[in-house]
Amino acid sequence: MPIQWSEGSIVRQQDSEHAFIRSVEFRLNWQWVLVICRFVPDRYQPSMFTAMKIDMPASIRSADSKRQAEFLAGRYAAQQGLKSMQQAGASISQIPIGAGRDPQWPAGIRGSISHSGDRVCCLLSQSASVKFLGVDLEKIFSVELAQKIGYEIHTAAEQQLLCKAGLSPAQASSVIFSAKECLFKALYPYAKEFFGFEAASVVEATTSSVSLGLSPDLVWLWGVPEQFTVHYQLHHDYLFTSLIG
Repeated sequence: MPIQWSEGSIVRQQDSEHAFIRSVEFRLNWQWVLVICRFVPDRYQPSMFTAMKIDMPASIRSADSKRQAEFLAGRYAAQQGLKSMQQAGASISQIPIGAGRDPQWPAGIRGSISHSGDRVCCLLSQSASVKFLGVDLEKIFSVELAQKIGYEIHTAAEQQLLCKAGLSPAQASSVIFSAKECLFKALYPYAKEFFGFEAASVVEATTSSVSLGLSPDLVWLWGVPEQFTVHYQLHHDYLFTSLIG
């Protein structure tokens, strides 16, 4: 089921008690919970980790303030999502960073976090039927950026499939980039390694989804499906992609 960024089941939208977090929005169905937060990077202070009861890992302590703010907002969104999935009063554990810089979720939970600009989102599921889960949030590429880096992300044929679905070349490059990032996040629990954009190729595209074919060698190595469908939405100047399977 596609996840709607701008539409769908809005459980709650609220202003946060923290000056740093501007608003929190929840969307969910029986399989997943999506938390969307807007935050104010300029209001970030390191003391907010303590105030918001979120641990600051050593690797984040040595990072610049922008990265610290993004991490804090992401973990806040994740904890709000975990709270919404548990009974009232249940304790929420910290979410440490793994060896591959991936979030270490509580047992029985699959999750993914993404941030861009002043927004962060976290997608969570505790459904046993969900084996693959990923989310990505990006600013839509400018024409100049798409022309500069597009060749590193996709072939001309891949881009053309998205253009035939009605997207501009810059939008097409943005969607392919985000869809592949989303797939990589969903596959990381199985792969435990990083791989390049060439490992997945666009084989089909519509106005709301992209089908990605995975390299046969990786399919065999990881024992995963050959093809995945990533849903996408363009919302103002942002792009949201999600994969649940």
